[in-house]
This record gives sequence, C-alpha cells and structure tokens, in this order.
Amino acid sequence: MLNQTFFKKSVVLLLTIGILFLAGCGGNADQTNSSSGISSGVTEPSTSMEPTSSSNASSNSVSSGTPAQQNTPKKIHVGGKIYSNEFPIPTADTFGLTGTDATLYNLAVGQFNNSVLGEDVLGKGSTDLVFPALTLLGSQENDDGTTTYVVTFQGIYFYGLGDALKDLKHPTYDDDGCSSNLESFIVDKNGKCISKDRLHDDEGSEGIERVCGSLKSLADFLIRNQSDPINPADARDIPLLDKDQMLQAYLNYFFEM
Repeated sequence: MLNQTFFKKSVVLLLTIGILFLAGCGGNADQTNSSSGISSGVTEPSTSMEPTSSSNASSNSVSSGTPAQQNTPKKIHVGGKIYSNEFPIPTADTFGLTGTDATLYNLAVGQFNNSVLGEDVLGKGSTDLVFPALTLLGSQENDDGTTTYVVTFQGIYFYGLGDALKDLKHPTYDDDGCSSNLESFIVDKNGKCISKDRLHDDEGSEGIERVCGSLKSLADFLIRNQSDPINPADARDIPLLDKDQMLQAYLNYFFEM
C-alpha cells in the first residue's frame, strides 16, 4: 500500500486538537518507506500480544491501568459532500481495540498527527480520508519495567471518499493508498509513552539498529531484507482488519444516513 499526495493544514489542526496522547513523548522523526517483520528468533514478552477486536476484547493490556474508554460519539449525518477536515480522526474505540492494542493504536494516532501530515496539505477542497494503522513487528520487556514495541506505522488513504459518500454500506472512492514507516515506542507499566523513534529517509542499517534498540534479532532480520521488505507470519496488524473492513468500521462508528 503506497501512494503520496498531500495533506491539509486544517487536518493537522484537527489532529492536534483531538490527539493529546503523546504529550509526554519526545523527539521528532521523518517518514521513510519500510514494511518488514521479525524472524522467529525475536523473543516476545510472555504476557503480550493476542489480537483484540470488538468481538474479542480481553484483558490484553500494558497494565490494568490502561483500559480502553468506550466513548461513542454523536453520529454525523451523511448529506452532501464531506471535506477532509470534516472527517473525524479514529481512536482505538473506533475499532473496538482494548489493552495493548488500544495503547499502541492511540500512540499511532498521535504519531499520525505529528509526522504523517507534517507541513503538507491535502489541497483546497480535498475530500480524501486518511487515518492510521500499524503492524506490530516485535516487542520486548526491559529491565526497568518498560516495554519496547517496534512497528510499521501506516497512513491509510481513501481518495475522494467524501465526494460520493451516500451509501455507508457500499462506499465508493477514487483510489486508495498507504504510507509506511518503521517506528518504535517505549511504554511504561502505566501505558504512557516515554520515548519514541523512527527511521529517517536517508538512514540504513545503523538507523534500523537504533530504532529496534534491544530487539537485536528483529534488527538483523530487517537489515537482511532491506532490498525486499516482507512481513513474516508473526507480525500482526492493528487493527486486525483489511483496509475495506477498517473503512466500514470507521463509517459505522462515526456516520449515519
């Protein structure tokens, strides 16, 4: 999933107002194309990482202090054209995520706000929808009680969706695309992000090693597969939906006819 078009200052303002999750995280990063996974040699923490969904929400959490909050928004009535700055930004609640998945998705929303749109704009009068997703590549518990998560972060695009959003069950759009970046988050036992990093455009093996940190086997795998990035079987999408399922869940959550 790749494309490049984009972005609108009004969307940046919307994201900045709506997403405060990463207030405690430091550092900036640049976008790069990378979508690789982990080898079977990467050790996963014993308490983590079972997929969660609205029909399979469990106690899968960074800690008992980070439950997903279910705040159903007031539905937006579909009628006429919808512009990019009018599309709500999803959170973990949108896709029924809980626990660790909710924490990581909300971190992705904040990173989406900070880095995907950047200084670019979608263009005046844009009707494109863009929202975040991620693939968990690996995680590791650290000696200080924190956990490092390495992900491929994506921005999902549905071009021209707002032009003809008349049937929520059968949405139409001009095209779709995805931007992709290698990123990491260090999260404390309370689910707060205390550090984040991402691979810069001009970085190679040393940058991958830095982003992966203590996940040495993961870094080795990514470096070996730089020329032909792949996601192995043990990588996991959050949410565990394809792009059209994500779009349908998004529309059902925020809109009504």
